Amino acid sequence: NVLLAHLNLIYLQSSKYPVVNDTGIKGNVDISIEVNLSDVQSINNALAPFNLKLIEKEVVTEMIVIRDNEKVKI
Repeated sequence: NVLLAHLNLIYLQSSKYPVVNDTGIKGNVDISIEVNLSDVQSINNALAPFNLKLIEKEVVTEMIVIRDNEKVKI
């Protein structure tokens, strides 16, 4: 999902939470929004007409974590 990738890698990279697709939509969605992608409230305002919203929610997800070798104790 291009939007999620952009949100995670570029615009919301300072957030301590990843953006995860929990919509249940399996296929591609083609929508266009004009918004400041570094502001969650602006994103939610732009997504509202599509009945979508960014929310804070605890979910289990797989991810790759890269750490500094100095901190890793084996």
